Amino acid sequence: MPNIRSTLKPYLHKQRRKWYPRGTFPIKHEDGSIERKRDFYGPGSDTRTLCQADCDRLNRELEAAASAGPVEPTFEEAVATYLGTGGDKRFLGEVEGGPRNKLLDRLGRIRVNEITDAVMVSAATAIYPTASPVTINRQLYTPVIAVLRMVSKARPWKPDLTRPKGHSNIKPAKAPPDKWFAPVLATCRPQLGALLLFCTTSGRRAGEAIKCLPEHYNPERGTALIGKDKNGNPVLVQVAKQVQEALELYDWKRGPGLFGHYTLKNRRNLFRDLKLACERARVEYYPPHKVGRHAFAKRFLEAGYSIAHLMGAGGWDDPKMPTKLYGHYAYSEVAEDAKKVGEAFLTKIDETKSNVVELQPRQRRSAVTER
Repeated sequence: MPNIRSTLKPYLHKQRRKWYPRGTFPIKHEDGSIERKRDFYGPGSDTRTLCQADCDRLNRELEAAASAGPVEPTFEEAVATYLGTGGDKRFLGEVEGGPRNKLLDRLGRIRVNEITDAVMVSAATAIYPTASPVTINRQLYTPVIAVLRMVSKARPWKPDLTRPKGHSNIKPAKAPPDKWFAPVLATCRPQLGALLLFCTTSGRRAGEAIKCLPEHYNPERGTALIGKDKNGNPVLVQVAKQVQEALELYDWKRGPGLFGHYTLKNRRNLFRDLKLACERARVEYYPPHKVGRHAFAKRFLEAGYSIAHLMGAGGWDDPKMPTKLYGHYAYSEVAEDAKKVGEAFLTKIDETKSNVVELQPRQRRSAVTER
């Protein structure tokens, strides 16, 4: 009979200054064979006491898993299968030129059937400690649930996770006023100014715009090609004349990106430089998404276009999100008709008031005469 005993104990990693479960433990493969490994296991803890609790829990779980039925894949293995079958890689894949995905770091070694509400709450606290329920739901729960649903097909277990309270309460978008742009653009370096103008006139996301390379821009035709948008579709942008003029203020052909060093590898520089520009201009800071996509949608709807028209212009597939985000900017014929009916009613009240005022003196004189 194979040895299924797990002997994880607290170990202080001097370089990382954290306690990790370390020892020998069993790993059961899909064919039922058991392999014993000696390694670190788990994300680590700040104190020996917490690590000891993790060791006790992991020893029980590992021994139970080794003696149980078929072993489910780890979350990282399930993600690889999910992406291999064409699944959405947002929040699951590694950012090009960036660090390893935080979600996989947190959940990667956990078996898919062991991902519970407690595990998700712990992951949300660690990865997105200050994020709103909407963000946590979009960037954590939605991708995890998608992977679990795929891997649970024809399995005896099914994912049963409770999304965070308030996850569907999407707040109306806030965009900078038109007067915000002039002072900020005046303090921006040319590459940043061109990028902001490109996003706010085309409605494209900053993350899409910084993927553009010099060869994707055709100044003769006035177009820029975005290889893939959020939904994985190529987009050809008609570049506004003012944006073309902004691009000519620097040598855009030198790269590395169309907007200089604002690329996926250096995407955090965009937020930093925009914040500094706002400080120099002494105006409120708005992140790139609000300056670009939100401001574009606001102007588009205030110009009298419909939500349906906005969806085509901005690349939305589902009206639910733009309606919740930008519905308060949209022109409404119903609201306009309600206003007209209300004004007509108030006009009648004003006319009635005038008639009452004219009749009152006559009624009083008649009463005096009778007396």
